[in-house]
Amino acid sequence: MSVNFLKASCLWVARQFLLFSAWARAVALAQDVDEGLGSGTGFCLDQVPAELQGSRFTAPSTLNQTDCTAGGHKWCPLNNRVASWSNSTHSSLYYFFSACCYGRQGEKLLVDATGLPTCRSDLTSSSCVRHHWRDKVVEDFVTSDDAHYNFMTAPGTASMNPLSRGGISPTCICAPTDANCQNQSADGLSCLLCATDLPCSQDAVSLSVHFFKIHSLDLKTSEFFFSGWIRQSWHEPRIVFDYQCYGGQEYVEVLGEPGSQENSEIWTPDIELYNSESNIWQGSIAGRFAAVYSGNGPHSKGGYVFFSRPG
Repeated sequence: MSVNFLKASCLWVARQFLLFSAWARAVALAQDVDEGLGSGTGFCLDQVPAELQGSRFTAPSTLNQTDCTAGGHKWCPLNNRVASWSNSTHSSLYYFFSACCYGRQGEKLLVDATGLPTCRSDLTSSSCVRHHWRDKVVEDFVTSDDAHYNFMTAPGTASMNPLSRGGISPTCICAPTDANCQNQSADGLSCLLCATDLPCSQDAVSLSVHFFKIHSLDLKTSEFFFSGWIRQSWHEPRIVFDYQCYGGQEYVEVLGEPGSQENSEIWTPDIELYNSESNIWQGSIAGRFAAVYSGNGPHSKGGYVFFSRPG
């Protein structure tokens, strides 16, 4: 890999990388999970207190299956293990496996005779090994036809507005008359460059270059050759799963190769070093497995991706 010395020097200064394992686990909410399984199988998903809203988990219920379904609620056939969750201001009990009965996880849920999620209908949960669970996650969220996952489409969480050109109204733009507008279009109707620290979207990609070894430096041409790692991380809302629903897996590996329609299973950011002698996109840096991390209890949404490649 070869890049202009001055530009690469700027990368040295600007390099910011937070270890993904710490970032993925860093949540403001603490969990205190009770040990052991519950005493029975099956529970009603009717109780969602304010502190569990939007978490995919539900609180303990007093309804039996007949009353649950008669009341229009969903019955979850899994073990009724209860765990506790708390932060600095709230605490709550919740069904440990309740998230497994919601959304995509609920649609693809397989339950064994002991009331535990299992990887295949012909295997018990205790018979499933890691590659079984990895295959189930990838099939449930990525490769099966009804997953509707398209790795050529970038993930996004912003709501679209049909009344606005572009569909969204980003906060990082300026009006042409705004004091923060640094450059206007020729007709003066648009701001081309806005000086602001506001994010344009919540769908951010973190990028870092880790320099491993400098092979050569040419002061005349301002070029140097080095070995390093390109590291990226982002949130993929289409692959959000909870570890207790998939054998306790903290993460699964999904193949990513920018520019390849044959080998890639997951969307990857399109990046280039514009003054490099070789391309990154389907070029000098080969595809690698990206690690997709699971959720870790209430309000830990999961779906964070860490993608690291040598070049």
